[in-house]
Amino acid sequence: MIVGVIAGLTDCFDTSGLSGSKATSDGGVTSDSGASGSCTGIVSDNFDSSPLGGQWDSTTQSGVLLALDSSSATSPPNSLSATFPGGRSGGTGFLEKTFSARKTLCCSFAFRVTGASNISGPRIQGKAGNYQIRLGVGSGVIDVGESLYAGSSDPGISRILTSFPTSSDWRTMVFSLSFPATSGEGSLAITVDGETSTYKIGGDAYDLGVDAFDLGLTYTAGAQLDAWRFDDVSCGPGP
Repeated sequence: MIVGVIAGLTDCFDTSGLSGSKATSDGGVTSDSGASGSCTGIVSDNFDSSPLGGQWDSTTQSGVLLALDSSSATSPPNSLSATFPGGRSGGTGFLEKTFSARKTLCCSFAFRVTGASNISGPRIQGKAGNYQIRLGVGSGVIDVGESLYAGSSDPGISRILTSFPTSSDWRTMVFSLSFPATSGEGSLAITVDGETSTYKIGGDAYDLGVDAFDLGLTYTAGAQLDAWRFDDVSCGPGP
């Protein structure tokens, strides 16, 4: 599994290639088109017609409370909320969908963050290779990071792909990724509120794939008083 300190904090990632919210030295390219590929067929949940976790393979709640919430949603009546009872320090709470290891994937979701910091949110994982792409909040920005724990003799990967300002409004995000059939660099299209940027991911030395999508709060640090909400989630085979 991914080591929490790698997964959780913006400060743990290499941000030297980041300039503003779009350009990176390792190949970020901005475009106006949406991310390509099918985002349906693996899991879909608007939290209105099924019990909590009914569309998912497992539910984790340890210091984070997951609940159906009717106070705010992009498709009423309900969204998924992730909160910290009593301002607890740290913890995790997420829904997980697993699938056979694959080289392509597209996942879309709406999310709303109210003031939280030092938190990792939704993530795509390659458990066999200790690989992940995750959405996080830290130091006043929302970021998308990539990490790979490759072993003691290999530094692996730890870097921020892009970041954008925090907002308490509902936002939509799409991850559309593709890896080559064998080892080599892949690509990730990240769409935020309809604007897409494409980034290089992985590396020539790694044969990567993904086999899980986690929705919720996958790593937290410090006392938390605020909440995340999620709605209209869908994952499919991708490009």
